[in-house]
Amino acid sequence: MSWTINGVSLEELGVEVGRVVYRQQNASEMVLTVVSDSMTESAPLSVGQNVVLRHNGSAKFTGVVRKVPRRASGNDTGLSILCTDAWGDLERLVYQVKRAYVASVEESEEDEDTELEYADRWSGTVHWMEDVPLGTRIGNVAAFAAESGVNMTVGNIAAGIGWYRSGYKDMTCAQLIRGMLALMPEHTAYIDPSGAFQLVERATMPSVSYDIGSASVVLNADVEDNANELVSSVVIAYEKPISIDSDPYTRIVEDIAGSSAPAVGLMKDSVALQGGVYQTEYAPVTTADIPDENANDEEVVEFWTSRSSELQTIVSRHGEDFLNLLRVADVDVPTENVEKWKRELVDQPQRPDPINPHSDPIEQSEEVGDYPRYIVEGSLPYWAKKRYALVACSSTLAIAKTDYDLLPDGSLKKMLEEVFSLPKTFNSTEYLTANFAAQIMGTNARTKNYKRVVTSDPGEEPPMGIAAGLLSQLSVVRYSGSVTLLQDDATLNVHPGYKVNLTNGLTEWASMGESVSEVYCDIAEGETTVSFGPSEALGAADMVERLRAARSNAFYYKIQSGEDEIEEGIGGGVASAVLNFSRVGGGSGGSTSECILGDMLVDADNSTESVTKYKIRSGYLYGAGSTEFLEKDNLTPVHEDKVWVQVDITIDEVDGVLMNTFSVDDVEIYQGATLPDDTDFTPVLKTGSIHIELGHWVDENDGEGDPLFRFEHAGCGAIYLAVCSSGATAHVKFVR
Repeated sequence: MSWTINGVSLEELGVEVGRVVYRQQNASEMVLTVVSDSMTESAPLSVGQNVVLRHNGSAKFTGVVRKVPRRASGNDTGLSILCTDAWGDLERLVYQVKRAYVASVEESEEDEDTELEYADRWSGTVHWMEDVPLGTRIGNVAAFAAESGVNMTVGNIAAGIGWYRSGYKDMTCAQLIRGMLALMPEHTAYIDPSGAFQLVERATMPSVSYDIGSASVVLNADVEDNANELVSSVVIAYEKPISIDSDPYTRIVEDIAGSSAPAVGLMKDSVALQGGVYQTEYAPVTTADIPDENANDEEVVEFWTSRSSELQTIVSRHGEDFLNLLRVADVDVPTENVEKWKRELVDQPQRPDPINPHSDPIEQSEEVGDYPRYIVEGSLPYWAKKRYALVACSSTLAIAKTDYDLLPDGSLKKMLEEVFSLPKTFNSTEYLTANFAAQIMGTNARTKNYKRVVTSDPGEEPPMGIAAGLLSQLSVVRYSGSVTLLQDDATLNVHPGYKVNLTNGLTEWASMGESVSEVYCDIAEGETTVSFGPSEALGAADMVERLRAARSNAFYYKIQSGEDEIEEGIGGGVASAVLNFSRVGGGSGGSTSECILGDMLVDADNSTESVTKYKIRSGYLYGAGSTEFLEKDNLTPVHEDKVWVQVDITIDEVDGVLMNTFSVDDVEIYQGATLPDDTDFTPVLKTGSIHIELGHWVDENDGEGDPLFRFEHAGCGAIYLAVCSSGATAHVKFVR
């Protein structure tokens, strides 16, 4: 058996072939080993040198030396020479085309045209029209790579399937090729042993058969098929605008392969084509109702519950039954700061004229009832012609003391006590109350995807036949698995571009003709593992995602159907969501704000005649998708002692890099003389603690006579956590 590298025998070079790995759509590699007693001996091959491995004159690997690491383990010293094929360079080469750009402009004399000078420049923004099939596009990329110095030639290029016109920006050759091949699983791209780039269809591949009943063939794992993931039919719905009597409408043209009836395995995608006249601007707006002056208790309670994080947390932990006990004050009692449900317009600033002088101003109103809803999400554009104004809402929510006392759940009572913390009497009934207030952006808009046509562009004909091309790729049963060949001599006769059949197994395996995805050959051991199967899963859902990701259409418009007249020619939102919700407490003669996680309240349950104990006004901590209810009682004031929240967290780490995501492991409130240090998070130390000071105790008498303690809070409100990571280190920040 005669092996050579660049025409020189392995013995003369002093190397041995350790392994050869062939891969489709990825870099193949060859590892050579050199045994040497000296750590200073020169390597027989140098980094960057082109190499061709031949067996009996036939090329088995063509590539370039990438690394020459030296090894030393005990008495074993030497070199390992890593070579990869041209695919490694495809990963590092950005695909570009030459375009003519304006290089200079020469102002013209009167009555003469302006002169423009053009110059060709390389551009990473490329476009292919719909009449260029995917195989041809891949061929363009391969030819560019070969012309740009990649050590490969261009071999056979299958035509592939038809596709939309598409644009791509600043992508490497390998990214482009893999992205397009994701839509053609019946095709394989690889660098063959001679160094030629090949794109072949599975049906045209030469086949090899392996007898898994033979002692020299080992089936490594179950052979799996994707029969239950097949796509049964493909429907592509092209949406194209047409103009009839100056009114915009939408025409649907469907490219159907199989049945268009709803069914399991149907893959459907809607594609907006460039219209004959119109392009649409979108403004999705989500709204919710504002209770009117005649709203009942249920409507007002639902309004506050939908936006109060405190009430939402109680609902999440104890269900909604307690909401039936809540009442809305039906009288105004100024001396007790009790008020009925109210809504009123906030004074509005002077608004500018419309940007488009041909557009009529939006007709506003001074009646709060003309703003029946408020914006929850999105930005309301001027051209939607909807009113908008700030609306102030307020009311007292209450729970009768008798209803509260009858609640059997102590935890629920505790949470309600923290929110409804002000005992008041009205209508001859004792209540636990809380005052709620909000400023919201009122509007007469509804939840809707507002849209309008703004510009024109030449029409585009729907490219037909793409559905059939996709179905031909996705409706075929595919198999995956691997076998190991036990050979005296590994001859590297199989690589991607071949397809495999297995005999002495299931009947269908004998003719499955599955494409080779990888060949791992251990030359020294005489073992060759042949893996086969498509490169990715081929379910209908997977393919829809691939289709959307791969189609970057320069003319991707959604077009309005209807008779709306175009009045405002320039977009831009004029009203966005304002969601300022708060809870305040108060008593006779006015109102005072409660300091969540900042006020110290007398803890009557733990106090004695001689010692007064305290508890902090409870609140919430939010972070990493979790909500933690914070409370602490039985606190003893000590001059200059601090009170803090300790949060134990774990920051997510991927491949030695700290992410911006994390999980909350535990939360507790402590008191002590010194605030502990926060953890310095690293990829090794990704679990630790942070400490958030809530305040400290102060003895107003400074130790002289009987103490008079006051708690100086460090802030008020719920605590929100976030992680800022540089990858190597991370710190946790919080806002209140």
